[in-house]
Amino acid sequence: GEEYDASAVDVWSMGVILYKLVSGEAPFAHANDSETLTMIMDCKYDKIDTVSDECNDLIDQILRREPCDRIKINDIMKHPWLQNIPKETYEPCSAKHRTYSKKKFEIIERSRKNLWLFKIPSQY
Repeated sequence: GEEYDASAVDVWSMGVILYKLVSGEAPFAHANDSETLTMIMDCKYDKIDTVSDECNDLIDQILRREPCDRIKINDIMKHPWLQNIPKETYEPCSAKHRTYSKKKFEIIERSRKNLWLFKIPSQY
């Protein structure tokens, strides 16, 4: 099979979620599963006419068929659509990952950096 790029899959998922958040609709939803799958495979979706060009551009850079053509996670925060959002709108956070050690019966917590929680203001 093909090589799996987890971060590119995460970016794709974020694009689908972003599209749904700003439009209220799924980007590839159609009358039946066969049509939906065709739209996903062809990476065809409608531009959203109720959001800014910058928002549509970010979605376009995310929802690219080829993983190597998608915007990288680190570049998403640098995109123009996210540049005018006040710092208090988002906050850095970390995800806690726990592993269980059967020998010592202890929980070891590890954090990942550069994860963000977003509160999207209504004007976006």
